[in-house]
Amino acid sequence: MSSTVFEIIHSTTCLSTTKCKMISSLKNTLNQLEYTQLYHYYLNQENEMVHNELLHFFINNFNTNCLILIKQETDLKIESDKCVLLLLQIVLKEPSLVLCQSSLFSINDLFQVCSRHLLTKSLVDLIIQFITLLQSNKFLLNKVSIDELSFHCMIKSLYLLLLDSLDYSVFILFNQYLLLSPVELIASLFSHYNIDHLIQSTLLSKISDQCIQFLRILVTTLSNDFLEKYFSRSPLCDYLIESFFENPNNEVLITLLTYTQLSSSIAFQILKYLPPFYHCILLLPHLIHYIPKSSVIEYFQQVIFHLDRQTLDKNFIEILLSFNEESSLDISSIIPQIIKYIEDNDVEQIEQILKLIHLITLPQYYLSFLISGGLHVLLDYGCVDQLYSLLKCSLFDFIPNFHLNKNDIPSSFQQLQLSIDTTPSLAILWLSLLSEPLFSTDFISTIQPQDSIGSELLLSIQLHLKSNCTQQFPAILFGDTPFTGTLSYPFLDILLSEENEFLIQQNKELIIVSIQGILDDPSFTFLSFKEKQEFEIKVEWVNFILSK
Repeated sequence: MSSTVFEIIHSTTCLSTTKCKMISSLKNTLNQLEYTQLYHYYLNQENEMVHNELLHFFINNFNTNCLILIKQETDLKIESDKCVLLLLQIVLKEPSLVLCQSSLFSINDLFQVCSRHLLTKSLVDLIIQFITLLQSNKFLLNKVSIDELSFHCMIKSLYLLLLDSLDYSVFILFNQYLLLSPVELIASLFSHYNIDHLIQSTLLSKISDQCIQFLRILVTTLSNDFLEKYFSRSPLCDYLIESFFENPNNEVLITLLTYTQLSSSIAFQILKYLPPFYHCILLLPHLIHYIPKSSVIEYFQQVIFHLDRQTLDKNFIEILLSFNEESSLDISSIIPQIIKYIEDNDVEQIEQILKLIHLITLPQYYLSFLISGGLHVLLDYGCVDQLYSLLKCSLFDFIPNFHLNKNDIPSSFQQLQLSIDTTPSLAILWLSLLSEPLFSTDFISTIQPQDSIGSELLLSIQLHLKSNCTQQFPAILFGDTPFTGTLSYPFLDILLSEENEFLIQQNKELIIVSIQGILDDPSFTFLSFKEKQEFEIKVEWVNFILSK
């Protein structure tokens, strides 16, 4: 044995600080005897400073001999807390080495060791770190699942510890461990332990949030049939309901309430507490078994009003269609999301999609539908009836002596492109300007309209594209050419500029008539002095260039 190691272990006169310096100077060249004696010296060390220095040495001078020494103790189940402390520290520092295929310790060995030391406060945090490490590095498991023996060794210790202390960190560890465990072992919890007692003891306690995390794990791993049978029983379901009243926005509790037995008064109280948020609608189909559907529909309408660009899912759409059959809902604020839902879903749900298309193309939603780019949807699904109604109501009812034939309306984007010279196709292109033109400017420049109405439509399209007034275009939906043959103030205010002089020269009559109409309109007097003055200056400039 080297003199340094001998003095560290056997000297009774050497100061602790001196021993620490001697330990820190040791190299990883100790022979097996020296290493073993130093290890046992560490286990029996009572001086905190020397103990920590030895711990630091073993962690930073990783040696298989160290694991062999630890393994000898763990196999006999006589390992001390210091032994486990060293083992966990080494695992956390060198996980890929300790947990390799040829390692002395398997994952299951480590879990069994940990389960015997959960009462040691100083080790619980390290065990949490160890399990967290495994969660973020699943490859370290080496395709070896937690076996039933190891699972129940750990769970039993954690379960008893939880019931005894209601310790927050223990519940964190409990949840972290479950997230690593196979589904069938999580299900076995219910046959081996009184999980009701755990939930009821913690759900309304100071660690209720960790209990809810535990419930979240159950919801994501266990079958709906199992959850329904389990959580519909009293008093467990009553604890869930009471906890919901304390945490009405909690998604896990809302999900679990769908498995519970309610009464009319409880259902009304739940609806009263339920915030108007998207995830809360999961509960609505369950509530209508206990209270009138009309009450739930009123709540659902509030959810719609509170949605903020939320992506809609199948559950929401099914509830929407079901409730709308009972009472007409105002869905104007979510037309863009519904169109996005239709675009993102395939034709396997064609019946549902056609119902949605019918709903969002009701006359009261025309403007929202067009601004949201809904024409793409009608062309994708060949919705000629909706295109016909949209064109007739928005456009051709305003044009005298024009008869719109449904057979002339294109039923797809390809047909629209092939028949773009026809008036119905130009009308669809014109309406698409509310969101984004269906075709490029270069393609539009090649169009040869077949009649005067088509020419008027094309002129309006070109005016829009060349004057770059996208933001103002919704304002001219019901008031500009080709509806009335004149241009509105917002449109003209942008159009009347030097960069558009060629357009103005090409459309003298339209510009003159439109300007006169605006000046004669009583609403012109309500503009601010500055707005009127600027517009009148533009009019003088137009009169000048048109008189050349």
